[in-house]
Amino acid sequence: MPLPTSPLPEVDFPTLGWQIADWIETFLCHGPGDVEGDAFEVDDEIAAFIAWCYRVHSEGEDEEGRRQVQRAILSRPKGRAKSEIAGAIVCAEALGPVRFSHWAEKGEVSDWGYEFAEGEPVGKPVRSPYIRCLATEEDQSGNTYDNVVVMLTQGLAGEHFGLKMGKEVGITRVFLPDGGEITPSTSSSAAKDGGKETFAVADETHLYTTDQLRKMYRTVARNTGKRKEGEPWMLDTTTAWQPGERSIAELASDKYQGTPVAEAVLKTGVLYDHRQAPEPKRFNVDASLIKAMKDGYGPAAEWMDFKRIVRIIRDAEDPEAEAYRYWLNRPRLAGTQWVSAKQLEDIVASREVAPGSSITLGIDASEYDDHTALIGCTEDGYLFPVGIWGRPEDLPKEIPWEVPMEEVDQTVRWCFSEFNVVSLYADPPWLAEYLPKWARDFGEKRVTEFWTNVDTKMAVASGALRTAIRQQTVALGTDELRTHNDLRNGKPLFIWHLENARTRKVKIKLEDKAEEAYIVTKDRRGSLKKIDSAPAAILAYRARNDALKLGEFKKKKRGRLITF
Repeated sequence: MPLPTSPLPEVDFPTLGWQIADWIETFLCHGPGDVEGDAFEVDDEIAAFIAWCYRVHSEGEDEEGRRQVQRAILSRPKGRAKSEIAGAIVCAEALGPVRFSHWAEKGEVSDWGYEFAEGEPVGKPVRSPYIRCLATEEDQSGNTYDNVVVMLTQGLAGEHFGLKMGKEVGITRVFLPDGGEITPSTSSSAAKDGGKETFAVADETHLYTTDQLRKMYRTVARNTGKRKEGEPWMLDTTTAWQPGERSIAELASDKYQGTPVAEAVLKTGVLYDHRQAPEPKRFNVDASLIKAMKDGYGPAAEWMDFKRIVRIIRDAEDPEAEAYRYWLNRPRLAGTQWVSAKQLEDIVASREVAPGSSITLGIDASEYDDHTALIGCTEDGYLFPVGIWGRPEDLPKEIPWEVPMEEVDQTVRWCFSEFNVVSLYADPPWLAEYLPKWARDFGEKRVTEFWTNVDTKMAVASGALRTAIRQQTVALGTDELRTHNDLRNGKPLFIWHLENARTRKVKIKLEDKAEEAYIVTKDRRGSLKKIDSAPAAILAYRARNDALKLGEFKKKKRGRLITF
């Protein structure tokens, strides 16, 4: 489903947005950068965004005058001044006419000179506002807050509202003259319950990819439900996300992409405003790339240096990823495929594994949505699917389906009777009932829990198999020994799973040193592109490598081992 793109639909509803945009232009200046201190100008596209953010219920409705948007998401390419726009809205939420007061009478004018249309909603400030600006780094105040400090100390707002340098406006917080404050928060401080925010900004939510940052976001979002009279809300700003990282930005896209703007606002209270450039007709031609970027930047194209941006793109390690995500604002996987189809094709060498052969096993199980895969590995590195269980493609969605765990159990037991299973490595979450039984029946030393959600262990294990595939020191079978050899896109499930696997970068600690590494993941949560054979194969191969180190293959061998 294509992502929705701005411009937003026509504003045909009552809103405080026009007077707020005028207030911003009257009292605020630009934040840090080339135009720092200059008068802030709100272009038409952002004015429309602000108008939608401050949409209110019409006169005569049950919630007359109250806000309709409780969360707004502004997704734009890099350089679109998203943090500055967010900073301006923070200042308005702190001091400006951002909550409904009454309907304007004919000829009514604000105290700063804004002329209301008759019947237009008139705003008033929030009483004792508490505004939080979220930052991703522990040692930074965040881009939004940095803009706020400049806007309130160099702009007219500071002088007009009695703000001063020093205690009132500082790096740690801004204390407002009539009560309330603006505070920057990191994950360690914001992820604590108790706040009563009237407004919060989460800047660059495509970077909210860790559990800690997601927890911070969820905590603050919950806090915005505590003050009914303050009508709290939250603003997200983002650039295109990396699919599969499950960032806050990606999660928002999954929920709201493709839903008409007005429908999302009226049904969920969420304004989702994403603007992306069209696909460049010829990516490697500068003029074609620049044309696409200009369309994506809208009014901001007037001040962007596209020739310089193109040079940055061409010099990047992954030019397409750089261009698509940052400058075209198009989500893109780019170079995240775990292994390529060609690499897999080069090592497919199906063969028979004779009864009695010494093997290791890896199993990755699920209950409903994902597949369950049991993969074997011989001493010399031949990986083969024993069984793969998944919901049949032709089964209607309304018919419930579960992984036949009794059949999985029987298949594991068949392996132990048919082969000399040196060891079985299993991801425990969906196998809690079976692991103790297998350990009891086949020996505790032969059945091992291997948690695939432990980044350090999984990164090392997945890296080892990825390297072996690339160096062609392993071979792959495609025929499942105990289940139907189902096909997806014309390929055996085992190969299809491996092709679907993507990488996610993690930081791990090896020998007291932090290093970057990669683990396998889906392209996105809930994706129909299953990958379960990948972690199962990683576990089987890791079990094989560990068994080699311990000399386990030399013990109690039965039958013969075929090599390739």
